Amino acid sequence: MSNVIPFSRKPKAGIPDGIPTGIPGTIDGSTARRLKALSRGGFADVVRPLGWIAFLLLLWLRLPLRFFLMLTATCGWVALPLVCFGLPAGDPRKTVLALAAAGIGFSSFAIAYLYDAMLERVAP
Repeated sequence: MSNVIPFSRKPKAGIPDGIPTGIPGTIDGSTARRLKALSRGGFADVVRPLGWIAFLLLLWLRLPLRFFLMLTATCGWVALPLVCFGLPAGDPRKTVLALAAAGIGFSSFAIAYLYDAMLERVAP
């Protein structure tokens, strides 16, 4: 046992030793450790089922939401060449309709992609 070197323990961060624990508003070290361990475990036990419920609800909504988003994206992309080639060049509505069709198509596709990315991120 001659090889053992005694090390003194450093004081833990938190309440200094000089503060009495009987004063209201102060918590001694053991109580603080117990509360911290309880809050860590208890919070995870409450949040995990709520996360599962939210994920399953979002996953359940994925099919109808993606169906309607892809339907509007397809309509937007189909309407774009119809507007560009179907309307005469001098029609003042041509630019607005072409931009609206492209915007609807792109935004619907982007929302569907971002919804899937969000589901992958939230997945437990």
